[in-house]
Amino acid sequence: MAMFWSYDLNQKGESPYVSPEYINIPSEENGGVCIRSAIEHFGVENVIVLDYESAISELLKKNEKGECNYYAVWVFCGPQLAVFPPKNALKNTSNPNLIGEFINILIEFWNNGGALVFLADGDPLNFQVNLFLEKIDFSKDEKPDFRIHGDYIGNNYLIQDKTGKIKEKGKFNKSNHKINYKGKEIQRQSLSHNLGQIYEGYTISYAVDKQNNKITFNESKKLLPFKPFAINSEGGISTLIYDADSQGRGDILIDCGYTKCFLNMYKSGTYKFIQNIAGWTARPEIKFLAENLNPWDWRPKGINYKVNYNAKYNGFLKLEDAVADLTTMRTLFCIDDSGSTSFSKFYENELKDIISKHYNKNRGDIFYLWNSDKKKISYEEFELKINKWRGSGGTFPYLIADIIEEEKQNNFRHLVIVTDGRVCEDDIFKADEKIKNVNYNFDYVTIYILGDEADLSIGAPFCRNTPNKTLQKKNLDIIMKN
Repeated sequence: MAMFWSYDLNQKGESPYVSPEYINIPSEENGGVCIRSAIEHFGVENVIVLDYESAISELLKKNEKGECNYYAVWVFCGPQLAVFPPKNALKNTSNPNLIGEFINILIEFWNNGGALVFLADGDPLNFQVNLFLEKIDFSKDEKPDFRIHGDYIGNNYLIQDKTGKIKEKGKFNKSNHKINYKGKEIQRQSLSHNLGQIYEGYTISYAVDKQNNKITFNESKKLLPFKPFAINSEGGISTLIYDADSQGRGDILIDCGYTKCFLNMYKSGTYKFIQNIAGWTARPEIKFLAENLNPWDWRPKGINYKVNYNAKYNGFLKLEDAVADLTTMRTLFCIDDSGSTSFSKFYENELKDIISKHYNKNRGDIFYLWNSDKKKISYEEFELKINKWRGSGGTFPYLIADIIEEEKQNNFRHLVIVTDGRVCEDDIFKADEKIKNVNYNFDYVTIYILGDEADLSIGAPFCRNTPNKTLQKKNLDIIMKN
């Protein structure tokens, strides 16, 4: 498993549990499980690397039969950076210019029958899979014509579609998985084996075309030779597969929401889905039925590749350009002041923490309250209100679009939205339509959803094509009392 992103590279914006150590160590955020405990169901062991040079070294190793030591490579994608996790790697001497050679070796591994699993997330955590899609060539006329981009909040569940055509959003393929392999029809273990629903993930990406437009389920031909396996709750294709073929090339899986592996594995379907990926890529039915091989003993043939250790890559971003420094950005606060926020010490206390973290008077930050109407207030007025929070009226997030329109001439770079998330779906749709007419882009959007009865899509209209983070904080006091 190769991981090229972690909390250590963005401690202001990433969860501390998004870290290589939690691949093998259970955490409370994952309900006491981890990737390692999931794949051990099949007796699978993993080796973790954090840079291209180490990954190349591992993949070039051969056993006594001249075979590669691994049957699959899992790549946790990061941004277009010349640094690696963890934090001390910022000072290491590992060569980031080997990214191109790493991708070339992945392609050789795949040509030899090895399986590739690319786990991406919301922008910009998709660099390695996109470089792979740029380089891979299935035949003279079949290069993938799509890429992985976008940043959709997600946080919903996908349900099964037994037709195999998945023509609706929020569905995954539950049909029998049959392939023709060397003249034999073989039913493979499905990625959806024993799954009634799958958690789609949080801050997820999806397949886009050359114009960076989301590819819908009606446009699945644009994905060839890949096939869609899952369509997220917004309609983006978020899991794609390529079946091992009769030429001896391996499986490829692209999943666009890997944060679920570190923060939400307890969510329904996630743990089993990880297990299914490990089992599917091992291809026991192909090895046993088509080739009369024991899948436990099979490995792809070893890689013969001369690495160019002097290779150069000129497309890297600086860390500060890839990761937002919120401390320098003039901030517009839009605070939910609806009736459902009233008389909540939890809402008050969390709001105080948020303001303490993000507010800077010297930058010219300003506050708006919104409910059934909107109101601009001074920091002094806000301080008086926050100590005895009393809201009123409804929760109309489309008013945030009006606030942005009024203030866009003041060049705010960071938008902070705070809400308890109790809102009608129609109002979110109205906000989405309204913001399209506001010609303004922030550098970063941070959304805080405070409470347990929230619609986490409330901030989605304001995050389109913008780096963002949505954080839900639950009232643990209420949970414990219940």
